[in-house]
Amino acid sequence: MDSMQYAAALDLSEMGPEIFGVFGPLRGVVQSARRFGRPDVTGRYTRVWLKNGYGVLVLERHDANGEWDGKLSVAPIRHGGPDMRETTWFPVGDKFDRLAEGAPLYSVAAVNVTVGVDLLRSMSVLPGHSMRNVT
Repeated sequence: MDSMQYAAALDLSEMGPEIFGVFGPLRGVVQSARRFGRPDVTGRYTRVWLKNGYGVLVLERHDANGEWDGKLSVAPIRHGGPDMRETTWFPVGDKFDRLAEGAPLYSVAAVNVTVGVDLLRSMSVLPGHSMRNVT
């Protein structure tokens, strides 16, 4: 299963009514850590947004050669704000607070779809902003 298939399974899950949209698959740098002496987090990814501006990034991490090992991880994310475009987002930690500059990307292994559903369920109750007017 790749990132888009996993995101589609999340959209079809019990959390489907709370999901605002699925965007991807995209390819590139998810988090830049080069200036902190760590390699960038790169790969192919898909974002799944909840109606409240939180969501998950389903990531296929790629190594320096562009190879994917077949494993997926799910990272919680938050949209930048109601006046921002859909592409403006930042990763959050296990307490759903914004990660400090240079902190490693928090993610969990997506061993099955239940992992992503549980993460979405936890974030769906958080106060946020409506994604309705986000383009």
